[in-house]
Amino acid sequence: MTTYRVYIHTKKDTNEPFYIGRAVSKYRPLSDKSRNPHWRNVVAKHGFNTRVIVGPFTREYASKLEQRLIKLYSRKYRLTNMTKGGDGCPGFSHTEKAKQAMSKARKGVKHSAEWCNKISKAHKARFKAGALPGAAFYTEESRNKLRESGKLKRNKPNSKSKPVLCVTTGEQFVSCAHAANSYGANKDNLLKHLQERKYYNTIKGRIFKWL
Repeated sequence: MTTYRVYIHTKKDTNEPFYIGRAVSKYRPLSDKSRNPHWRNVVAKHGFNTRVIVGPFTREYASKLEQRLIKLYSRKYRLTNMTKGGDGCPGFSHTEKAKQAMSKARKGVKHSAEWCNKISKAHKARFKAGALPGAAFYTEESRNKLRESGKLKRNKPNSKSKPVLCVTTGEQFVSCAHAANSYGANKDNLLKHLQERKYYNTIKGRIFKWL
């Protein structure tokens, strides 16, 4: 069963509440993405901290709790919430067809240098205001998965890849890059060894050849 959490954003300098939210993801309370203009104005001036009320709550209970907190805090504080709470569509997921259409629309788009500079300045302003980069919210498990996916991507052969044999151990590899990554060797040095260049007699004490 999907569980929800309710969170409160407070101003970093005064600790005054200014936003109440509800989320499924544990990262959403810490994120500054997809926030309304009033929220952004407050954060640009004061920064923000997050208090999370962890359930686990059902969607119905979390919605009611969000509404009650908005009603309660709005009596004393000026909140940036645009609604009375309990709305939105948490857990929504696009169809595979919609995802492919959005991906196709973004491919091949080239941005101007002026546009890139504007984006860079906007990100710097966010971090200066107290926002954290996405990597700060990764768990160790997530980091390990990213490392493994990176290894798979690096080892994936392309149309020009040639299989490689380690003569010393008898191991076979789908490409030069795969062999180099497996032994922690430099890919360029291994390539020169395979091409029988002078001074590259062995790599990590092993002999390799093309298959």
